[in-house]
Amino acid sequence: TTGGTHRAQRSMHVFLLCLVALSACCVQPTQASWFKLADWLGPVPDKDLCSPQYNCSCPTPELLNDEDTVNCRDRAIMGLTELMTFPGVYSTLDLSRNRIQAVKDKTFEENQQLRKLDLSSNSISTLFDNAFKSFPNLTDLILENNNIANIEPKAFHGLKRIENLDLSYNNLTYLPKCLLCPL
Repeated sequence: TTGGTHRAQRSMHVFLLCLVALSACCVQPTQASWFKLADWLGPVPDKDLCSPQYNCSCPTPELLNDEDTVNCRDRAIMGLTELMTFPGVYSTLDLSRNRIQAVKDKTFEENQQLRKLDLSSNSISTLFDNAFKSFPNLTDLILENNNIANIEPKAFHGLKRIENLDLSYNNLTYLPKCLLCPL
């Protein structure tokens, strides 16, 4: 029932608030090591691709003349959280050869500088509407060698400067009639 579900959720919220209050007020610092709320909830994923969590190679500003790529190739990245970020000074983002399964609307924070996005050799099965809307100046989008079987009609909405779109080696059997109309 809806009432029962609501009560259970409310009870869980009250329980979590009690845990937070208990850990903040009543547990001695020497005893607190066994009682960390973060351990129960799991790690909070970092949204910055240049953070140590993702082990991506992000050149320092002094080296940008030689290399302006955020290299996250073959880093065993399984998923991307909402509003992933990376500094706006890079023109290429390489996320190839990972285990990414989906790219949705608002996966990435807007980035005007990005020109090339490589998502090849992942496990992407569906391209959701507005998946790449955050990159209005993107010219190259590489999606080859995934498991893409479904492309929603507005997946490429907002890509006004796209020149190269690679969808080879996927599981596509048809494309929506007006898939590239907004381009």
